[in-house]
Amino acid sequence: HFEIFEKGKEDVEEMLNHVRNFERHLSGNNDYSESMRVSHLLFLRYFKRFIRLMDNPNKLDAEFLQKFIVDFESEKAPIVLKPWLVEKARGLAQLS
Repeated sequence: HFEIFEKGKEDVEEMLNHVRNFERHLSGNNDYSESMRVSHLLFLRYFKRFIRLMDNPNKLDAEFLQKFIVDFESEKAPIVLKPWLVEKARGLAQLS
């Protein structure tokens, strides 16, 4: 879904709805280990911030994105897809 959003074929609310649905799925499903659930939920928390940044051109400057990257990388807990999101944020910072 992110690639569809990135190409402008899905709006921010649709993207955030997908994220919220997945958060509900993770939170209400006991088939996942606690560590896996926490790792994914932390990723989704930062992912939502990133999606909102992409949607708000007023906040989309290199300094603001760098702060997002530093905050995300300094998170102590293991986070699924952390390198992927850092790569996307760095790519976006280069464009701004």
